[in-house]
Amino acid sequence: MEPVRIQANPSVQDDRGRVAVQRGPILYCFEAVDNARLPEPVIDVNPQFTVRREARLLGDVVMVEVAAGDGSRLTAVPFYARGNRGDGPDEYEVWVTQEVAVPDSHDGAPAWLYRPYR
Repeated sequence: MEPVRIQANPSVQDDRGRVAVQRGPILYCFEAVDNARLPEPVIDVNPQFTVRREARLLGDVVMVEVAAGDGSRLTAVPFYARGNRGDGPDEYEVWVTQEVAVPDSHDGAPAWLYRPYR
């Protein structure tokens, strides 16, 4: 299964123009333990996803890495697996901003853009 981006419902004002990462039926989130730049991670407008297994997390979890807008890497974990690594803060983000604003029109939009979250 390949990771994909899904767009937040534009009716939700706080998430308008944001995207989430999904791999198959699994929704991912960005935890503070992996990403120092929370609460506002910004992913690249054309991100390249990398999938890797983490055997030490809950007995084998698939994690997704994605390029940030500044060229660094962000790590996402399955939402169900969040909060299972240490006693640090339980900060995470599901809906993240992209480097470039999402257009309001369907004309010429990338294929992932209008895949609504269900």
